[in-house]
Amino acid sequence: MKAALYPRVSTEEQSKEGYSLNAQLEKMRAYCFSQGWTIYKEYTEEGKSAKNMERPQLQSLLKDMDKFDVVIVYKLDRLSRNVSDINTLLNTFEKNKVAFKSVTEPYDTTTAQGKLLINIFASLAQFEREQLAERTHMGMNRKHEEGLRNGGRAPFGYQFDADRKLIINEQEAVWVRYMFDSFEVRGKNAIAKQLNEKGVRTRTGALWNKAAVDYVVTNPVYCGMLRWNYRTKRGNRTYEEVVVPGDHEPIVSKEVYEKIKATRKNRRHSGFKGHAIYPFTGILKCARCGNNLIGAKRKRSDGSLYRFYKCTGRFTYGICDMPVIAEDTIEQEFVNDLSIEDVPVDLPEEEKQETAEIEKELKRIRNRMEVWKEMRADGDLTKQEFRTKMDAEQEKETALIQSLEDTRTSIDPVRIKMVIETLKRFWPITPLEEKKASVKGLFKSITIECIKSHTGGAGERAVIELTDKEYAFI
Repeated sequence: MKAALYPRVSTEEQSKEGYSLNAQLEKMRAYCFSQGWTIYKEYTEEGKSAKNMERPQLQSLLKDMDKFDVVIVYKLDRLSRNVSDINTLLNTFEKNKVAFKSVTEPYDTTTAQGKLLINIFASLAQFEREQLAERTHMGMNRKHEEGLRNGGRAPFGYQFDADRKLIINEQEAVWVRYMFDSFEVRGKNAIAKQLNEKGVRTRTGALWNKAAVDYVVTNPVYCGMLRWNYRTKRGNRTYEEVVVPGDHEPIVSKEVYEKIKATRKNRRHSGFKGHAIYPFTGILKCARCGNNLIGAKRKRSDGSLYRFYKCTGRFTYGICDMPVIAEDTIEQEFVNDLSIEDVPVDLPEEEKQETAEIEKELKRIRNRMEVWKEMRADGDLTKQEFRTKMDAEQEKETALIQSLEDTRTSIDPVRIKMVIETLKRFWPITPLEEKKASVKGLFKSITIECIKSHTGGAGERAVIELTDKEYAFI
């Protein structure tokens, strides 16, 4: 089957927790991999609300429905937050014989029961959101009238006075202004590195990183605004924050804040950040400091492109000495090290037995359904009798199929071995997108150590070791 992946976030920023585009895609790719499905295309919707269907990537997906068999989302609310729109989309999928699957919820659009379940959950979610909006609005008005901020710790650069009103902490505010002033000409990594080198720490005492800097320069509190409903109690982004004027003194002007906002937008659209695909980004972990390695590139003096991976512990935090490692060195070691024998793909005996019993019962049910069809064709069953028997069998079939999915792990030994054999054989000619999807489908993380770095000699390679592999399907 060919799958269309639809990840979505509703704001310009992507949280690292839960709903980020990368987190959604990782789960969806792994699910497709476990089912043996081919990914037709990833329709990535960035910075778009689910309040209506006027979303570029969603419209593109709807136009392409004759090119794939199933639409995959991380959660139902990634598709839409409106019950009417959900019904419209599901009906459109059904008319075009396209299935729908949420990888974190037990929705099955092939049965009436499954469709009803989707509508019930969507309706409850919409009701809950509307109530939350009402409560938030009332609470914000009350807090605003009282001149108070809605709980939480004071952000970096501020502190609370005796009445819990925000006042500027000048020792920290100077670094807030530094971040805003530097953002025009320096990247977030460079700013974080400079702060760390100067001994500046976050409010929690941690080292600065790209995400922490981004949080500061995108927080409207610094230009005199307040925002509510930004995170859940567990710390996850809601993507439904509300911004209102505050009564505290701003550290930067609204003009500066809006200028930074425009700079971030221009960098995305101008390719400042880059959209190159690196198969091992998010997978490789440094053996020396435990931080991620990320892909990067630069031009050599002869004009050729040099792709490599670098440790964020060294280049973002300045706490590691891991050298950069050429991508082809990592690829060669990865392919050589990839072994079917090392992959734990055998299903537990108990699970095998339970799966076999369910499959036998499914076969018996389907045989009975064929008998009912023949009896109806021969006139031995009335239409009502036939419908009653078929409904009963289909209900049993649906329950068993769900039970089968719950019983099975995501491991399919035959498929895993086939993927590994294919990767080893065709890695040099495999497109980068497929390399990345395959690596993410197989591994959650791989620890890398550089035993001997490249010293610049012609034809010389760094010597590396890949250890502590954590598989994605276990």
